[in-house]
Amino acid sequence: MSMAPPLALLSPITSEQQTAKSAALDVVLGTTLFAILGYYVEPWLVWRIPADVVPDDQLALAIGRAATSSVLILVAAAITRGERLPLRTLGLRRSGFSRCAVWVAATTAGALLATWCVGLAFNLITRAAGLRLEPARAVSPLSHASSHPVLPLLALFLCSVPGEEFLFRGLLMTRLRRLSGTWLGAILLNSALFGLTHLVYGNVRYAFAAFVLSLVLSVAFVACGDLLIVSAAHLCFNVIQMCITWALRGA
Repeated sequence: MSMAPPLALLSPITSEQQTAKSAALDVVLGTTLFAILGYYVEPWLVWRIPADVVPDDQLALAIGRAATSSVLILVAAAITRGERLPLRTLGLRRSGFSRCAVWVAATTAGALLATWCVGLAFNLITRAAGLRLEPARAVSPLSHASSHPVLPLLALFLCSVPGEEFLFRGLLMTRLRRLSGTWLGAILLNSALFGLTHLVYGNVRYAFAAFVLSLVLSVAFVACGDLLIVSAAHLCFNVIQMCITWALRGA
């Protein structure tokens, strides 16, 4: 069964306004920009924030993430308008509250179930193989969830999600559809890129979890065509994971 997104999202994508070459350039630019911002620019910004002004390191990281997220949103919008495509191709559309609530709840539940099941299998396989995957950089917010107050972490999640969703779901999903020729190919490629670029934030396990999360979010985006819905589901997923991490580490 093929997934058919709403016509308002699909019609500009299948037009000849965007060539395969421009789509490929957008994908390369977007993923490269995300990696550079996450690995170099964001830490540089955080280090420049005086400790006496922002003493909490997670809050400082949230400020840096807000700056990089704003750049990603502006770049996604600029590329879209520069190619003379309507902003609705980013998934900016109005949905009723009840529709949003159902989609957010279903997507969040699906993401939690998928990441837990695949994560459990991943841990069993790596332990059976005798592999130890240590984090390359301890910058994953969930890795410090048990020792930080809730507001800085919520601020961090709130600042992280919009930029990621504008780039990967809003901008890159439609370009990857153009390159692969199918929505399934676009979903797989998008999730692979999402996971690989998240290596800058943690280890292989964290990147693999990001890949699985992206699979669910990408399927939801193709099905509903609403960026707000997948952004809200992404935020809910992060918050619930944070609460579970606190509960497990506090037990």
